[in-house]
Amino acid sequence: MNALLRNTSLFAIAAVFAVNVAGAQDSDAGSFTGSLRGTQGARGTAMGRVGDSSRLSGTVLIEPSSTAKSGQYKVAIRLQSTGGMAPTSILQWTVAPGRCGARLQPLVPPTAVSPLEVRSGGDAETSWEGPLALTPDGGFQLVVFGMSGVREQDVMACANLKYNKSKR
Repeated sequence: MNALLRNTSLFAIAAVFAVNVAGAQDSDAGSFTGSLRGTQGARGTAMGRVGDSSRLSGTVLIEPSSTAKSGQYKVAIRLQSTGGMAPTSILQWTVAPGRCGARLQPLVPPTAVSPLEVRSGGDAETSWEGPLALTPDGGFQLVVFGMSGVREQDVMACANLKYNKSKR
């Protein structure tokens, strides 16, 4: 009985230590940043009522969630247009492995994230918090889809994401 109690106590101590180490690793996780650029050929049907994608630019910031749960991130997207995007347009987006132009294999379904809502003046922004399987050594892209759908040919803007080490 005494050996069982000792083993249980050692297991409990090891579990607490593992949780603390994992928490420290999560708090040291870096962020991902990128610059959105309009994609070539995303005019006409892919753009729907949105306009000419060559007039699009924006920023992406993905940082560890404040919940401190492993694999949880907060995504903030800002998209600017120099004309052509209709107010009240709703644009879907996703994060996928690879660089812009690579085959899309979404890490999160576009329908599972909060969309970009275009405001008067053509600008849009959104933020979303949730699970993403991001690694510092992997290459990732964030894509914004036009009004026509969420297929590869509907991509109207893309950002190659760069990993930035935590400053801690």
